[in-house]
Amino acid sequence: LVDSLSLPRSCYPIDISYSHDGNYIAAGCSDCCVYIYNKSTGKQLLKLPGHTRRITSVDFNNNSSLLVSGSDDRSIRVWNIYNLFQLNSASINEINNNINNDNQ
Repeated sequence: LVDSLSLPRSCYPIDISYSHDGNYIAAGCSDCCVYIYNKSTGKQLLKLPGHTRRITSVDFNNNSSLLVSGSDDRSIRVWNIYNLFQLNSASINEINNNINNDNQ
């Protein structure tokens, strides 16, 4: 199934998680991003930047509304999946830039 995903060339998947509702696959990758795919079609739905080193773990919560990612940058991020589907990728990048700027 992972072979059918349209992973970017820069992405080597380190960890894969399947949502408990059966709709999504999350791939934590070597390019510091988490990718979310439609399980049925293999189509990429979201790219979640934010970590500064490779992703080492991803996992959905029981109702598939949250995704947790861990990274070699020693951080853990909790992503609200349902809210992210309402944002476009530019908004996600803007949010992450604001978070990073606040932490400097």
